[in-house]
Amino acid sequence: MKNRFKNAKIGETVVFGNYYGPAEWLVLDEKEGKILLLSRYLLERRQFREKFGHTSWEESSLRKWLNVPFYEKVFSEEEKELIAKTKINTPPNGIYGTSGGNDTEDKIFLLSIEEAKKYFSSDESRAAVHKENAGEYGIPDEYCGKNGLWWLRTMGIDCKRAAVVGAPGYIYEIGSYVDMDYVSVRPAMWVKISENE
Repeated sequence: MKNRFKNAKIGETVVFGNYYGPAEWLVLDEKEGKILLLSRYLLERRQFREKFGHTSWEESSLRKWLNVPFYEKVFSEEEKELIAKTKINTPPNGIYGTSGGNDTEDKIFLLSIEEAKKYFSSDESRAAVHKENAGEYGIPDEYCGKNGLWWLRTMGIDCKRAAVVGAPGYIYEIGSYVDMDYVSVRPAMWVKISENE
C-alpha cells in the first residue's frame, strides 16, 4: 500500500479515496518522501465559516469539516495511514496584508494564494469544474456556470473574507465573504510514498 504512488509523476492524475465514486487527484509536487495532491474537481459548495464574522484558516468551519467528516468519509483506514499530518503556514495576504493566523497541523487543507500561483502556470490551468454526480453540492449553479469558484486558505482584504479562485481561474485576492455558500472546496493533502515515512 505504501508504494502505490511510488511512481506517480507531477502533472499526473491518481485515484485515492471515494467521493461519490473514485476520487481523482492531481499530483502537484514531490518532496521528502511525499507527494502533494489536489482534487482534480470541485467537490462541494461550502461556507468557509458558517456564520459571518472574523476568522482565519485555523478557526474556519471548513478546516474542521475537511479534517473530520470529510477525512473520515472519503478514505479507508489503510488510506488514512498514508495521509501525512502537515504543518501549514498561511502567509498574510500579499496585497492587503491581512494576517493568515496561527500555523496549524492538518491532514487535509486548502491551497494558499502563493501555492495556487506556484503550481499553476495560467488562469486556464487553475480553473476547475464540479465533480459529476456529487449529490446536490456537485451541481453547477447559474452563478458559477460550468466552472466553479473555489476557496483558498489565505484571508482576503480583511478577516471577514477569504481569497478565492474565480471560475475562469483568476485569483481574487480581495476574497469573498466567509459565509458565502456558492464557493466550492478543492482539498489538498500530502501523501506518503516512502516506506520510511
